[in-house]
Amino acid sequence: MTKAQEIAKYIVETGTKETTTGNYIFEFDEINQKFGVNVPDDIDMYNDIIGALFDGYDDMICEIEDPLKRRAFDIVFYLENCPNAEDFDDNY
Repeated sequence: MTKAQEIAKYIVETGTKETTTGNYIFEFDEINQKFGVNVPDDIDMYNDIIGALFDGYDDMICEIEDPLKRRAFDIVFYLENCPNAEDFDDNY
């Protein structure tokens, strides 16, 4: 498993487990510190992470907000993959 695949796995496993809304944000600083990388300055690593997220987890990820603009991996997961997601009533 490459470092980018390891990071993508961490993002998906942690995000789907921790979210209650389907959305979870991973600041670049958090990823850099935890994995010893330098995203987004290391553009190859950044692209490899994005590729690993889309290639390996496209059935779990609904959307990734523009990471370079937000300076974070802001991910929306499909709720059926989020065991702690709250059940929202559309009537509110």
